[in-house]
Amino acid sequence: MEAESRASDANGRWLIGCVADNNWRFLDQSLALVRSLRWFGGAAAESDFRVCVVDSAKPAYIREMSRYGAEVRTVPTYNREYPVTNKLRFLQQPDLSRYDHILLIDCDTLVVQNPLTVLTGDRLQAKMVPRRSVPHELFEKLFRLFNLPIPERNYEYSVSKELSIPYFNTGVVCLHKRQLSKLVPAWIDFVDKLIERIELIAEREWFIEQVALSLALAATGSEFDVLDNDMNFQIHVFPGEVYEPRLEGIDPRIIHYHRGVTARKEIARSAYPLVSARIDMFNQRVLDERAPTISALSPLKARAFEAFGKPNGRAGIWLAGHRDYVGGRWMEVSRLQTDFMIKMGLKPEHVLLDIGCGSLRGGVEFISYLHAGNYLGLDSSNRLIQIGIKEELGRRLLKLKSPEFVVSRRFEFEKFSKKPNFALAHSVFTHLSESDIRHCLEKLRRFVNPGCSLYATYFIADAPRANQKTYRYSRAMVEDFGTNAGWTPTYIGEWGHPENQMMVEYVAQ
Repeated sequence: MEAESRASDANGRWLIGCVADNNWRFLDQSLALVRSLRWFGGAAAESDFRVCVVDSAKPAYIREMSRYGAEVRTVPTYNREYPVTNKLRFLQQPDLSRYDHILLIDCDTLVVQNPLTVLTGDRLQAKMVPRRSVPHELFEKLFRLFNLPIPERNYEYSVSKELSIPYFNTGVVCLHKRQLSKLVPAWIDFVDKLIERIELIAEREWFIEQVALSLALAATGSEFDVLDNDMNFQIHVFPGEVYEPRLEGIDPRIIHYHRGVTARKEIARSAYPLVSARIDMFNQRVLDERAPTISALSPLKARAFEAFGKPNGRAGIWLAGHRDYVGGRWMEVSRLQTDFMIKMGLKPEHVLLDIGCGSLRGGVEFISYLHAGNYLGLDSSNRLIQIGIKEELGRRLLKLKSPEFVVSRRFEFEKFSKKPNFALAHSVFTHLSESDIRHCLEKLRRFVNPGCSLYATYFIADAPRANQKTYRYSRAMVEDFGTNAGWTPTYIGEWGHPENQMMVEYVAQ
């Protein structure tokens, strides 16, 4: 009977929910989402909440979700090649007609204020995408192919303000039960048609369900309302995204943090003060609510990791976790790397060599940004790379972007199939002896073409010294490393690193 009481309010019966793959990252995100709704959702906190887990659900998460009044259902995979389409399984459940309104949201979101106050009426409601992700020429081709009149470009992207046809981010979509019989079947049908002709959208596969929604709206003549940024505030949409001062005054209702973090760790703060204030409230509530047995586990592992002298290999990765093993501050340092390299001139058509790629802290964003085949990752640990692929990158991006990896302790750059325009050695030379650094620079210089730029970080000191597997060198020494190996060094110095690592540029002579 509790579900009955939760599901109704003055505007009708509400169902809020998400779809999650059955792995720790997505399930943790789903748990964070339902917590945020119950804690900060106001009247929306009384709505039914449903998590549809793909294929099977881990029992521990079912128990934890139930603590917050969430129902967990298992649904079959929609399409293993394109897992983004799994969210459609939520809309295929037979009992949705019990509800007047359905709010389908991605699991990597937080509800931080009551969203129902702006979700009224019987139209589809969603926010336009932040900026162009699908060329208008592609829309024209698809609408012609399906014999549909293309809508006028009368709608603004939510960040760039460029004009577009109705094209929505499907991370937050509100549907009325009226759409279940007409719009939803058309949406699913267009997804199926695009999958059958996947070559039509080339490298835009990640947006397949969003493109299909645009086609379905036109085909059915369904009415819709455009939501504002506060209903789907996307913290980091693309690597190197420019800060938008005009978004600073937005106090969000739903925060879309994308690949940021999970409920196990804190949600990453934003550059926007009001957004960060909401995130801080959620993070603090998680700390307050966390059970002692859960909260003690991570510190215990951390103490063991330190006590054993930060062991390498499997033991170290298990104790620290793949994110903290490579230095922690996952999203902060990931953004720092991508923003810096883009500022230095890295473009999608360039080839980037990521030396010491590890579990892909920077690699995931670089792979997403670069054209297919243009990311080269080298590391001494195959286990770290494989964990990074499984837990962070995912099969879709692996197939779509075809990154190339080499496992080597001897800097065997020659095993790569192509030569880079840029190379990055972030937090690598900080752990290498002088002889190893010189060996790396010499081998890399023989591999790359003149003009290739390598960016490397160091801990700088007046005199060289080593302590707990960390090496420090003088500015003169790091410049000499490059000069003697055939590079032209330029000391950049401070670049915003949280641990005060300095940056040096080497250009191949």
